[in-house]
Amino acid sequence: MDSHGKQRRKKAKTSTNSIAPIRRSSRVAARQGWRIPPEILLLIMKELRDSKVSLKTAALVCRAWRGPAQIYLFFQIHIRKSPDCSRISKIIQKSPHIASHVNKLVVQELDVQPMFESMKDRTSSSRVSYLQSRDATEIASTLGSSVRELGVSVHPLDKNNLGFLKQMKRVQTLRVDQCDEMRVEILAELIQDMRNLTSLHLFGGEITCTAHLTHHIRYGLGPPVPI
Repeated sequence: MDSHGKQRRKKAKTSTNSIAPIRRSSRVAARQGWRIPPEILLLIMKELRDSKVSLKTAALVCRAWRGPAQIYLFFQIHIRKSPDCSRISKIIQKSPHIASHVNKLVVQELDVQPMFESMKDRTSSSRVSYLQSRDATEIASTLGSSVRELGVSVHPLDKNNLGFLKQMKRVQTLRVDQCDEMRVEILAELIQDMRNLTSLHLFGGEITCTAHLTHHIRYGLGPPVPI
């Protein structure tokens, strides 16, 4: 009996020892997670780039997924009104690294409100633009070095909103809508500091390429710019 009891205890001990490493391995795997190569993660996020909801969900899966998801989640930003500026400013303040992911910025402002009701008082100096707000100013200074493509749908485009757009100095592609009533001097001032600009697209009207504008395009921008 003693011999049989010893054999059973020995067998049980051996079985327990063989299972223990497996359990430890499972705990380590659960703690570390199943790691996917970064290249594969980027490909996954690229497939999800057209769905903001999917990218937001992916960013919440784990820390390893968050970075690749944010690259495509913040690749393009639209600013249409003042609340957008406040929201984006808070996001960047909380996570400053997100600013480096912003490659394309689209700015829209078609409902500039005059301070006066009289038509004769509705001059450019009386207009109020949300692009002059503190949040907008902070966004412009932060994104100025990362934005490579700028889309502008601002009417009227004047001194009140030009300051925000001029901060995007590293833009390579500029698309301007609502340009039918745009002053050539304003466009020239907008692009004069965009030294990396290689592509200029104008929509919504006709702009005569005067000597003033041609000078900035030919001598201020480097390579020829298609208009």
